[in-house]
Amino acid sequence: TQHPDRNNHKDILLDENEVIVVVDDSPEIVVLLSAYLKNQNLNSVTARNAGELFRIIDNYHVALVLLDIGLPDRNGTDVLTELVERYPELGIIMVTGTTDLQVALDCLRKGADDYLTKPVNIDQFYFTVVQTLKKRRLAIENRLFQQELELANFRKRADKPTQSSWA
Repeated sequence: TQHPDRNNHKDILLDENEVIVVVDDSPEIVVLLSAYLKNQNLNSVTARNAGELFRIIDNYHVALVLLDIGLPDRNGTDVLTELVERYPELGIIMVTGTTDLQVALDCLRKGADDYLTKPVNIDQFYFTVVQTLKKRRLAIENRLFQQELELANFRKRADKPTQSSWA
């Protein structure tokens, strides 16, 4: 079901052309999470393994990856490390059946924004997705604002007369 206060998040959290990628080799998890995201007006695409994920990243504007640790072609923690290095503005939530606290802490240290265990509590899932997308949006806006400030300061310095021009 759609929550009444959740109808307008897409405009705030995702640009029109951005998607969330659900990466899991379990068809049940993929169907459940992608259907729920669609119901919340959040665009998603699915991948069954790391290879498919990287093809999707090459062809879509990906805002967030929901990443399982146990993928058939690669370890999800290795994929996490590569995603963080190659796509620093990408939101990443680990979604896995592993309840080992050390694994969760390792994922967070490697750059995951959050960590959810299966079976996923759908309210916690939604909260985590929203918080991660908000954090990502703020980071992007902050970076753009910083670039604008640097450009303005550069122009200001370039417009100032030098001492030699007074001589």
